Formats: sequence, structure tokens, C-alpha cells
Amino acid sequence: MFAAAPATTRAQVRNLASSEVALAEQYHRQACELSRAIGSSVDEADALAGLGRCALAARRPADAEALLGQALEIFQRIGAAAASGVRAELAALASPRPAGTKGVMPRCGS
Repeated sequence: MFAAAPATTRAQVRNLASSEVALAEQYHRQACELSRAIGSSVDEADALAGLGRCALAARRPADAEALLGQALEIFQRIGAAAASGVRAELAALASPRPAGTKGVMPRCGS
């Protein structure tokens, strides 16, 4: 049914989804900054994982891989159960990517 929708409607949906991803990314970046400020490693890792998922939703797989990798490192260091889920997400990203899909990794606080 969606495929039959007018092009303007599909474009509006893409724009809405893009703005929602951008807003989510903004909130995850703030959460990352705050978690670092208060020294909460688990919250920092959660925020980094969220940023990675936002990057994936925004079609930036290289950024997603780097951010999820940072989250995994923290989860493993603190022995959090969430490490296995992030590890699975990274494994899914490890499949070959088309040329030209590398991105610049966004960092907390930037």
C-alpha cells in the first residue's frame, strides 16, 4: 500500500523519519555528555549504543559500527549483560558494505 502512495507523501515520511532520528541523536548525545559528567559508565554505554542505532537509521553504518564498538567496550569492561546484544548488532554490521558508505564518527560533546 505504501508503494502506491504519491511521491510527495513518501518524501514527507522520509523527512519526518529523518527529523525524528536527528532529534533522537541529539538526546542520546546529551545523555552521553551527562553520563560522562556524573561518571555513569552504564549510562554512557547506553547513550553510545543509542547514537550508534541513530547512525544506522541515518544510513551511516561506519559511524554506527564505531559508536556501537565504543558502547561494547564499556559494557564489557563493567560486565554488563547488554554487551551480548550490542555484540550481536556489531556482528550484523560486519557484513560487507558497498563502497562509499564510510562516514565520520560523531562523538559525545561535539
